[in-house]
Amino acid sequence: MKLWSTPVLISAILLVLTFPHFSDSLSDGAPASACESMTPKHNTDPQTSPSPYNITLSKTEISGGQTVQITLSTNVESGPFKGFFAMAVSKTSDYATTALAVGEMSQIGQDGPKVRQVKCKTGIGLTHGNPEVKKSVTFNWTPPNEDGEYVILASFVKVYNTFWVKQVSGVIRVRKDGQAQVRDKRSVNSNTRHFEK
Repeated sequence: MKLWSTPVLISAILLVLTFPHFSDSLSDGAPASACESMTPKHNTDPQTSPSPYNITLSKTEISGGQTVQITLSTNVESGPFKGFFAMAVSKTSDYATTALAVGEMSQIGQDGPKVRQVKCKTGIGLTHGNPEVKKSVTFNWTPPNEDGEYVILASFVKVYNTFWVKQVSGVIRVRKDGQAQVRDKRSVNSNTRHFEK
């Protein structure tokens, strides 16, 4: 007995080809093809309202080769998020249009939500490793050993059709070869800076 007739099989294939978000929405995080736009292929536009999620930096000034801990978190009343994609970019770049990752993001230990690296053309970002809900995620960013000012960009997915793109952290100043003065931990709520299409 045939489980699939030819017309049914053709219809199923056409459905997947016609609606690519069925195959592109990845429960294990963003693909490398999303590095520049940081936008999920969820067949809907990003939110333009203020994001309910936070980007917290452990330091705002470091030396090249040192690391900064980045925490993505939610306010209690906002509820958790299911997905995220984060990377560091130069403050002076045109990241609102094209995000070019700088440095390397990496997981801290094995505890906490599962994450995975995304190898972009110019650096390494970080994304979720499963679709489970998350109240917070903490990871490291290691910058290049050169003077510069950088910001962390993060896209958050609350549910499939509700997401915020390229939320912006405060500035991280990197000084080459140990010239940085350590600054106090600062929290920057990502809903204070966002881009509207």
